[in-house]
Amino acid sequence: FFGGVDSSKPTIELKFSPDETYLPRDQPLDIQCDLLNPTEKTDSPQLWHVDLKTHKRTAISRLLLTSPNNDVPDVFKNIKNHRYEFLRKNRLRIRRLQLEDSARYECDCPDCEEQVPTRSRDLYVMKLAEPRWIVEPG
Repeated sequence: FFGGVDSSKPTIELKFSPDETYLPRDQPLDIQCDLLNPTEKTDSPQLWHVDLKTHKRTAISRLLLTSPNNDVPDVFKNIKNHRYEFLRKNRLRIRRLQLEDSARYECDCPDCEEQVPTRSRDLYVMKLAEPRWIVEPG
């Protein structure tokens, strides 16, 4: 214990790669949720997708991406395009970002022995406008 910070306390880490606030369409994105310094070896974090309109939380899992049920957000129902890839537990890749991928992602540890604050991060996918030049004769 040095300088008022206990480095052995469990903490949640939520990372986007690339680490940008606004991302253009068609760019890939990796989302990662980790628990650092767990109290118990069995403590495990959970990555969540939160719909920005309905605020519905959906746990990210292999089952969600391979055979989603009717109760999940629409973005997960269209799995034929394979844009969402389950890399491993709490690791998600979106191959080509689309506007409908904008959402909040949360990482928490609901079953941890010690309470750990939830981390959240918003993903905003932007449509960049192409400049159009109008040249008139004269």
